[in-house]
Amino acid sequence: MTKKDLIAETQKMEAKFWLELKQAEFKYGAKDPITNSLRARWVVMDQLFDVLGLSPDPTLPDNKEAVILVLARIEKQTDLVELIKY
Repeated sequence: MTKKDLIAETQKMEAKFWLELKQAEFKYGAKDPITNSLRARWVVMDQLFDVLGLSPDPTLPDNKEAVILVLARIEKQTDLVELIKY
């Protein structure tokens, strides 16, 4: 396995962890124990990326899906704020 392949596989793993975290936040909420466990796992990966000087690959399907979940969660929160206002 070349260095480039290793980096690509690591980026795929990071994207998978990120997506699983965002799915848990969307399904269970940010403070659920399952979400907290997945967050801890992703944070370790994120710290590894910092140490190695790597960046996530935003073009990976898991990262794209995670962004959609983040946007849906923001929209959901915005809808709640609007309901509370009125």
